[in-house]
Amino acid sequence: MHPAREWSGALAADAALVSKDIARRIENELVTSSGLVLPDTAKERPQRGTVLAVGKGRYEDGELIPLDIGVGVRGYRCDLCRTFAVDGSPTEEQAAAHARVVEVMEIGESLLKPGQSCRAMFEAVKGELDGWQGYAFFHHAGHGIGLDAHEVPRINPAWDDSFEEGDVIAFEPGLYGGGLRAGIRLENNYLITSDGFRQ
Repeated sequence: MHPAREWSGALAADAALVSKDIARRIENELVTSSGLVLPDTAKERPQRGTVLAVGKGRYEDGELIPLDIGVGVRGYRCDLCRTFAVDGSPTEEQAAAHARVVEVMEIGESLLKPGQSCRAMFEAVKGELDGWQGYAFFHHAGHGIGLDAHEVPRINPAWDDSFEEGDVIAFEPGLYGGGLRAGIRLENNYLITSDGFRQ
């Protein structure tokens, strides 16, 4: 089973839940489960914080919330994103878009290997997503992670990087549009190995 394939159910029964509440709950769970003291997001640049909860202030049933979560432990970063339906009941349109992003994530994973052009990977991912059912894909497709949340190699058209063995990559396809009531982004982390990748 692909790690991003399934919806995770209701994010919040309380429609008054706001972005900062979600971030704080996740941070509390991380501290409780790991026993580590994590950075305080209020004292750091957003991209260096523990949790980025993408979205507006208050959420309503029927909306989607992409949660982009990054944790720094002992100097190393991760960068993951999952999208949740607020009431746990995505519409058929939202579910179809989610399934499409999962399909494209699997296509992209086939390109995660040493020597692969990141620009060519971006173009392949964009070609599969942008315009699908009228929705847009308008951001980079990923980047390296390590001591910072965004490092080389960069999976976007402005850079001509290639993957090398030992790179740690965040790959993040998505679809966005009004009919989705926000958008869907999925993001996983990968280690580039001599013959492909390990997750």
